[in-house]
Amino acid sequence: IVEHISTNLKEELSVSSICQRFHISANHLYNVFRENLDRTVNDYITEQRLTCAKELLASTDDPVYEIAENVGIGNYPYFCRLFKKRMGCTPVQYRKSVK
Repeated sequence: IVEHISTNLKEELSVSSICQRFHISANHLYNVFRENLDRTVNDYITEQRLTCAKELLASTDDPVYEIAENVGIGNYPYFCRLFKKRMGCTPVQYRKSVK
């Protein structure tokens, strides 16, 4: 499941879609993530998307809105708010700090 999430960040990754893909119940999925990763499925997906976004911000000159789309967050303002909330700076500030 973790590998599936990592390789499909751009796609819709919901609890429902993951459960259907792996033929498991939502409760089982929640329990597995809580026991093994000490976080929720959605938190894990968000962390992976933001980690990938950080890598793209540091290694490319792609516009931030394209990076947001490439990591599966199509709503650009939401992406910027989420990035700032989790990372403590905006995507543009992050890019400037690592270059």
